[in-house]
Amino acid sequence: MDRCALRWSIVSIAQVVDGKSKTADPQASKPKWSARSLLSALLNLGLVATAAAAVIGWLSPWLSWPADMFAPFRLQYAALFLTGGLVAAALRSPKTAAAAVVLFIWQAASLIPLMIDPGRGEPTGETLRLLHFNVLAYNTDYDAAGDWLAAQEADIIVLQETTPEWGAAMEAALSDWTLLDTDTVQPGTYGIMMFAGPDVEVVEARAVEFEWYPAIATTVRVDNQELLIYGVHTLIPVYPNALSKANQQVDLAAEIVNAHDGPAVVVGDLNATRWSPVYRRLTDQVQLNDVADGGGLKGTWPNRLWFTGRIGIDHVLTSPGMCSFDRRLGPGLGSDHLPVVVDLTVAGCD
Repeated sequence: MDRCALRWSIVSIAQVVDGKSKTADPQASKPKWSARSLLSALLNLGLVATAAAAVIGWLSPWLSWPADMFAPFRLQYAALFLTGGLVAAALRSPKTAAAAVVLFIWQAASLIPLMIDPGRGEPTGETLRLLHFNVLAYNTDYDAAGDWLAAQEADIIVLQETTPEWGAAMEAALSDWTLLDTDTVQPGTYGIMMFAGPDVEVVEARAVEFEWYPAIATTVRVDNQELLIYGVHTLIPVYPNALSKANQQVDLAAEIVNAHDGPAVVVGDLNATRWSPVYRRLTDQVQLNDVADGGGLKGTWPNRLWFTGRIGIDHVLTSPGMCSFDRRLGPGLGSDHLPVVVDLTVAGCD
């Protein structure tokens, strides 16, 4: 073999070997992570984290604190799962999209009572308009709040987080209403006031003392029945002792409502949604209907973070047989909560 032939053979072999190596590893020159694979990984991580939070919240009645902190956010979990499903579909990840849709349905199912009208019928008998508002202790929009509250013509007004400054301002603004003498205005965030309209017959009004967290139990006469209105503001379950005290507060509420011979309303900022253990603890002990049923996704907090979806922690709960209608929310008026206004009858609906 001459030198030219030998040289040609060596070059040919080298080219073949080089070609085989390129064929054997066609991805060698490509980046390890593409934008699509990175987005898919981040999406999967987000869905797993959200699913874990949702499961913890669902198990909160058995896990107790801190699982309670994950319980209120069914709407937010549903929105995240739906968004995740849409993103997965856009990334052409059918399995991830299917899993996200299943998780969305799981969370969205719990929202159904808020969306479906329970068919209450037409109210009968005397109507009582009830207004609840957590004014936010450090809010200073006294005049705007007072003007709006007076314009609602409510028969019973329940205000929470009433400091001495709020107490003085509201007593002046609501001079046509009777401030129930319970001595429950106090510094901090657990003061509470209750006003009765001029046409309301008040049978009894008393403070229910529980450490620094008073409640008000008022009985009024409506349609020849004595209606108990129990106003309470439970602690935020951000640590175990707070959860324990919140449970004691709703236990006390249940005890007083069950001892009352007649219809009752529990109203207040429970710092808990209908899926939270504190709320369930109350409704497990007392049969109550939530006037928010059928009214849509009308959460009351946090007012300033409306784009995240407000959650319903300000409640009006009524005895079976009562009729509630025309529930509506008011403006924030400087508070992080929205007021709740609802019309009630103790005679029920046709």
